[in-house]
Amino acid sequence: MPEPVSEPTAEPTAAPAAAPSAGPTAATTAAPAAVPAARVVLFGRAGCHLCDAARALVVRVCAETGDAWVEVDVDDPAAPLTPSRRDDLGELVPVVEVDGVMRGYFRIDENRLRRALAADPRTP
Repeated sequence: MPEPVSEPTAEPTAAPAAAPSAGPTAATTAAPAAVPAARVVLFGRAGCHLCDAARALVVRVCAETGDAWVEVDVDDPAAPLTPSRRDDLGELVPVVEVDGVMRGYFRIDENRLRRALAADPRTP
């Protein structure tokens, strides 16, 4: 079962950097405009019940499909987001992107996520 591609955040439950497969966290080392290299990116924030539901869905679906995923906290100043993108995503969280294309926001549709993952990764 593949694990999410991730790096630690300031959350108390975050895994140490040596164990990136322990759980989803925000990527903090990419250039400001770059999002981590994973097929699925979940943009969310702490304390968001919709983000919690989206995370559970992404974890389950990606575990079944074998696709890598990461979570980016839109409120983390070290997250790889431009100020404009941070503002845009912050209004819509949770947001799920597959292969760099937004596939859902607010309430994530499982069937839509599965269809996007079933498509060729090179096709938006």
